[in-house]
Amino acid sequence: MENTYFPFECRERRIVCTTILSTLLVSSLFLLSSCSSQGNTGARGNTSSTSSTAEALQSIQMFDATTGWAMTRNAVLRTVDGGVHWKDVTPPEHPAISAVNATFFSITSAWINMSQAASSTVLVFRTEDGGQTWQKSSIQTDDSSRAQITAVDTQHGWLLNHISGGPQAEIIEIFRTSNGGKSWERASRVYPASTDRPPPGKLPFGGSKSGLSFVNASTGWVTGSVPVNNLTWVFVTHDAGTTWQQQALPPLPHQEPALLSFISPQFFTANEGILPVTYSGGKGSGFGLYMTHDGGTTWNSVPVAKEASSISTIDFIDMQHGWAIDSSGTNLYATIDGGTHWTKLAFTSTSHSLPSFKFLNFVTSELGWAIGATSSNTPVLLKTVDGGHTWTPIRYTIS
Repeated sequence: MENTYFPFECRERRIVCTTILSTLLVSSLFLLSSCSSQGNTGARGNTSSTSSTAEALQSIQMFDATTGWAMTRNAVLRTVDGGVHWKDVTPPEHPAISAVNATFFSITSAWINMSQAASSTVLVFRTEDGGQTWQKSSIQTDDSSRAQITAVDTQHGWLLNHISGGPQAEIIEIFRTSNGGKSWERASRVYPASTDRPPPGKLPFGGSKSGLSFVNASTGWVTGSVPVNNLTWVFVTHDAGTTWQQQALPPLPHQEPALLSFISPQFFTANEGILPVTYSGGKGSGFGLYMTHDGGTTWNSVPVAKEASSISTIDFIDMQHGWAIDSSGTNLYATIDGGTHWTKLAFTSTSHSLPSFKFLNFVTSELGWAIGATSSNTPVLLKTVDGGHTWTPIRYTIS
């Protein structure tokens, strides 16, 4: 799983976002992408800066050793040299942005959505040439505080629009496209109502909605949390988001009464995927995983090791290999057995001080990048070629 952001999807179409899992224990998350970096205006080609003064990267997705994408608070970047130089490829026609979210299909193809403060319009931009040109479409919403975009291919995508609410109840609406983002229709909406069980086929008002992901053009999940012990807030659709049913899950191993916060699943193939969850109860907080081998029809809980109890951010490249950061940002863990056992990495840095990690992005079992900060809170981008044991800072520029 990647930080998902999270967001959690097939490796080839991952949503780039920072997954601060611990936030879900007490409130709704952005998504999963809740990033607090202060940013530039997203204007293209006017500034060049180094990482000592540049706006911090909030997420990164590399597709190989040289080419990938990154995001700041309100700009989209692209690199062709492993992250040393970043080009601001934010669509030039964008208005003032309050939030930006993206899904990247390949080294050249991406969709991004932009929310505007005090606006009921969400803009979606699409590129097939690495951000040199963009096509724009707009979605008229009832209101928008933030929106998350996801897709399974360059034709079928969805947008989860957060309207209002908090950790106990939230109003959302879900839009979908089947023509490559040229047009969007509303598939479903949550209306203010009792937090009791919703009508058949509808998503409930109760609960904070954390994310949305699909495994194919018809089957997907909305995940979230609600302040009720051991309640599974996971809903599945098999008709592209029109109707939803709560999905039953087995309890976590040795599960005590606790509040459960689910993150939308990430799939590595059509059948194999993981579903992360955090929990908080009288005996403390922790982290767990569910795994599927049949496309999400059934999920099995993983007996997560005690070392993983303080994990806040994770990144998996397949069903077996993953990395994690603890809530302090100073401890790094790795697993080679799907999260059953975690090994604390005695990592070193080629700089004079060890960084605080905030985001991980691995492309192989050896090659990966991390976003972090120094002891003086200076943003830093790091790279490893030995699976996370040694990290080298990259002095990057944005132009």
